[in-house]
Amino acid sequence: MCHGWQHSAGRAAYKPLASPGPRPMFCGMEKNRIRFRALGWTMALAATLLTSPAWCQDSAVTLNYDIELAGTFGFRVQTTLRLADDRYAIDADVRKQGILGAVTQSFHAQVNSRGKVGVNVLNVAASDGRLQAGDEDRRFSYVYGPDGQLTYDSKPELDVKTGREVTDEQRRGSLDPLSAAIAAFVSRPDPCVGPVAVFDGRRRFDLVVEPKGMERVPDGDSVGVKDKGVRCDVRLHRIAGYKPGADSDTELTRPARLWLAKLDDSGRLYPVRLEIDIGIGEVVAHLTKFNA
Repeated sequence: MCHGWQHSAGRAAYKPLASPGPRPMFCGMEKNRIRFRALGWTMALAATLLTSPAWCQDSAVTLNYDIELAGTFGFRVQTTLRLADDRYAIDADVRKQGILGAVTQSFHAQVNSRGKVGVNVLNVAASDGRLQAGDEDRRFSYVYGPDGQLTYDSKPELDVKTGREVTDEQRRGSLDPLSAAIAAFVSRPDPCVGPVAVFDGRRRFDLVVEPKGMERVPDGDSVGVKDKGVRCDVRLHRIAGYKPGADSDTELTRPARLWLAKLDDSGRLYPVRLEIDIGIGEVVAHLTKFNA
């Protein structure tokens, strides 16, 4: 049986961990003919899923990923998770590169999320970031309040079409994508548990996760996967912010397939590979570098 997970209220007085470099964002992929839309959040989620961060203290883990479309290199993702006692801070950086970066408009996204880790709960304080896509340069922030309240701000303000508004009540209890990645896997023995409520600034959706058991990770040996990994299938269920009348379960032609595996002696399962069929081809995100 699946169980939904929501965030616990953040503490305004919380002082986040210091982290070098720009303070970031992680938003959905640009509006292009590929139409990544909320799919981009699924990739963002897979690129930052770190299971059971409360098991380790005063540590930092860095994971790098490449994202390919139909075998063509397009994006590079870098994530770093820092833990100290019960505090956490996670940074993510996404850049369009390769042939796709050369022939289409530029894309650079950054995000930072911080808060406190509890037992089976994440006390998110805030998440903020920046998106640069072509001529667009947008900064945004999520602030978490009591009773699941979520306040979102964007500069410049987003132009939301009539009929695609997301109400305060629909946002309540949901998480920004990067925080959802942490909340979904904190202190859980089973990483394939969901659904996870997500709000990406425009759309409200659930990531519905289904366990598929242990199996070989495709090309896992290239990044040090010695044993079988855990596979989860992920579906996207639309809640609000979409075109009126749109089917709630047609974002993906079939479930995304996510593999997680052990890469060190911490006991954690790390995301190693994600495969998503988007109709015009397959998007593959795969781990290229791991440091702990």
